[in-house]
Amino acid sequence: MSKFIYGIALTVVFFLPVSSLAMPCHCFTDRDYDPGQPAAADPYFLATTENSFFAVVNGMQKKDVVFAKQTPSTTAENLWVAYWLAEKTGEPTKTLMKSRFRNRSWATTLSALEINRDGLPVATRIQLEADPDDLTLASSVIDTILEERMVISGRELQQLRTAGADNKQTIIASLLALKTERVAIEYLNEVLAGQRSWGTHLLKSGLNGNDMEAEIKRLLQGQ
Repeated sequence: MSKFIYGIALTVVFFLPVSSLAMPCHCFTDRDYDPGQPAAADPYFLATTENSFFAVVNGMQKKDVVFAKQTPSTTAENLWVAYWLAEKTGEPTKTLMKSRFRNRSWATTLSALEINRDGLPVATRIQLEADPDDLTLASSVIDTILEERMVISGRELQQLRTAGADNKQTIIASLLALKTERVAIEYLNEVLAGQRSWGTHLLKSGLNGNDMEAEIKRLLQGQ
């Protein structure tokens, strides 16, 4: 029964008109930079930057991404993988998401759908052979997109990941570096050391943390 309900919910997400997808997220009480509490809005800045980057690279609006994440059993990791695989394989995103819900991993999902993996990057094909978990594969997808879009180099990405950057931190540090021409790892290190917050970095870089969708579009257009 739960699978049936999920299937209905997922179908609704992909077929509702855009006007119906304007459900706002009220998860964050702090959404503005406060000099007195410079890190208070960091969770919001990290989330909105990831959602905005996802929206821009997939030709969506951020509100649609937020809505999709609110559907049952949908995770940020699976959205990243599904949309990327849809682009690489031509398989509909909805089909990929439904199949992933029925299967235990993305490797088994691709096998169940009999998808030819030849169109995927060699590194991804090798990774799938190890049957990675969702987070591992999503991180790889995000790194691939960041590098393909010339946001950041592979070497700098490796520095971030080695230092323990999660997906949200990797995205925001990469975009800050693109904007300022600084090295991305410097931003992460300063945050981890408690020297500056992500909100402080956004403010000093000139990026509007409350309109990251537009900011990211401008950054990527310059690449």
